[in-house]
Amino acid sequence: MLSDWGFRAASPVARDAGASPRHALLAENPNLEAWGKPSLWVIINETWNHSSGAARAPGMLAEDAASGSGGILVGFALHGTAGDFMDTSDGGRIEVARQARAGGLVAWVTVDNRAKLNVLGSPLIGELRAAFEALAAEPDLRAVVLTGAGTRAFIGGADIGEMATLTPETARTFITGLHALCAAIQALPVPVIARVQGYCLGAGLEVAAACDLRAASADARFSMPEVRVGIPSVIEAALLPRLIGAGRAQELVLTGREVAAEEALSIGLVERVVPAAELDGAIEDWLEALLAAGPRALAAQKKLAQDWRELPLSQSIARSIDAFAQAFEDAEPATMMRAFLERKR
Repeated sequence: MLSDWGFRAASPVARDAGASPRHALLAENPNLEAWGKPSLWVIINETWNHSSGAARAPGMLAEDAASGSGGILVGFALHGTAGDFMDTSDGGRIEVARQARAGGLVAWVTVDNRAKLNVLGSPLIGELRAAFEALAAEPDLRAVVLTGAGTRAFIGGADIGEMATLTPETARTFITGLHALCAAIQALPVPVIARVQGYCLGAGLEVAAACDLRAASADARFSMPEVRVGIPSVIEAALLPRLIGAGRAQELVLTGREVAAEEALSIGLVERVVPAAELDGAIEDWLEALLAAGPRALAAQKKLAQDWRELPLSQSIARSIDAFAQAFEDAEPATMMRAFLERKR
């Protein structure tokens, strides 16, 4: 199948379930290897199940590939932004898959360092931050799903091998970079969903805490084990008291104990826990709800939720009044309210 740009797309996907979309594309377009940096290459618009004719989440592509029914509808952007596909020097990579939906664009961001439980070293931290900063410039974006490659880990923490070599000066640079990544997630004007399967440890839990919603598989495990390797939990660990309360947050960072998925749900660390086979379905439920909302209203609501965490009550209420009034500067409320009233007739 030829894409709109005249390149042959890998459809159906004739590749191993664990392979990269890039490898499948190169099988049909070997001349692309000469084009240089992978960050200029792949924009995956939508995955497709040929047997059912249904759109599929990128996390479900391996299942389709294994059965021989999967495919990818692809396009190439020679001007592509950093973040579409990025290999990093530490062996990990970031992949960004874009799905065009009726309500707008959904991006799936995958941290792929599966040989090391998707741990984050400095190069991968920088690439992941760049991916979120690039997504922030996309006007049709409505939601982002952040996940880890494979089934063993969401993000298994920061790279201890790298941290073991840090000096006071390089430690400051390292942790500031990790905070900048979390800040980029929070600054994105659309909701970010953390899709957590397997381990979510240390820096991984801080990244998840920076997301707006968190869904976990029943086999997920959470902990803040930094004190066990001689460092404190810092930066976005400061979000934990707001999520689970000061006492529970204190226990996690002082003891480093592991929290199972059901306990994480009961204390408010995640919002949904489902069997692993149902995780993408749970994500899809949220995506449908987000895509049905007004885009401007959703962006305003995300910003207000952040204000509620950071500002005193009186200032939070004042900001809310401003946001309500500002909503009517656009036609979105009137359009959506008229549609609502029409449905009621």
